[in-house]
Amino acid sequence: MTHLHFGWFPAFLALWAQGSAPITHSGGALVLSGGRYVDVRAGMLRPNGAILVRDGRIVALHPPGSDWRPAADARVLDLDGRTILPGLIDGHVHLTLAGEPEANAAATLRAGFTTVIDLGSVNGAGVRLRDAIAQGRATGPRVIAAGSWIGSKGGVCEFGAATVGGVEEARARARADLDGGADLLKVCVTGWPAEAVAFPDSVQLKAHLLGAVLETGAAARRPVYAHAIGRAGALLAAAGGARVLAHTPMVDSAEAVRLRNAGIRVISTLATLTA
Repeated sequence: MTHLHFGWFPAFLALWAQGSAPITHSGGALVLSGGRYVDVRAGMLRPNGAILVRDGRIVALHPPGSDWRPAADARVLDLDGRTILPGLIDGHVHLTLAGEPEANAAATLRAGFTTVIDLGSVNGAGVRLRDAIAQGRATGPRVIAAGSWIGSKGGVCEFGAATVGGVEEARARARADLDGGADLLKVCVTGWPAEAVAFPDSVQLKAHLLGAVLETGAAARRPVYAHAIGRAGALLAAAGGARVLAHTPMVDSAEAVRLRNAGIRVISTLATLTA
C-alpha cells in the first residue's frame, strides 16, 4: 500500500507516452527532441524543439526550427507524439506503512513523482528505503525521509513506540532519528480534524516536549515538520520554529496571517490514496 497525501509541485523530469512508464534521467547529456512539453508557468502545452538535460538538470531549451544541433556524444530521445511532464513532488507520503515499500516506491515513480518527502516510518524504514533507491538497489523517486513520529504517549502518532513522556526522552528520540540518518524531524502536536474542530485548544505534545525536539533539530540544522491541525497546536508549532505543518491547520484569518508571518509552510492534504 502507498499512502499519499497529495500536495505536489513541479521538479526534475519525467517523460510520458500514452500507456508507458516515466523515463527518468540523472546524469550525462540527454536531448529530448520533438513532442510537446508542459509549460507550468503559463499552464499550457507548447511544441518542443529540443531540451538539453545535463547531469539531471535542464540547461537549455531550443524552439522548433532552430539550427541548434546536439553534441555527438549526447543521448537523443525522439519524443514525437509524446508529452514531456515536469516531475512531481509529493510533500507528504508514507511509503513503508503497509505493503511492500519497494513496490510502493516504484508505483510512485510510475505515477510521475520524482521526489517525495516521507513523513514518518517505524524503525528507520523510510531512511533505509531512501538509501536503497539512492544506491540503485531499488527503483523509486528521490526520498527525503523523516525518522519516526515524535508524539505524546497515547497520542495520534503512537507508531512503533516513538512517543515521549519527558524532555530528555524527547531530545533522545530526536537525536536517535538524526543519528539514524533522518533528513528532518516529524512531531505530532495535535489530533485529527474532528478533535481540532471540537477542541481547538487541545495540544497533545506539550510546549516543553515540542521545544526539546525543535531545539534538537535547530542544533543539527535539520527542519522540523509538525502534524498540527488544531488552532492552538498549529500556532504553538509555528512560534517554536517548526518549518512546515502537515495537513491544513484549522485557523481563522488573523491566525493564518500569524502563520504566514512566522514563515510557516503548509502541506495541504488534497487526497489520501490507499491500495
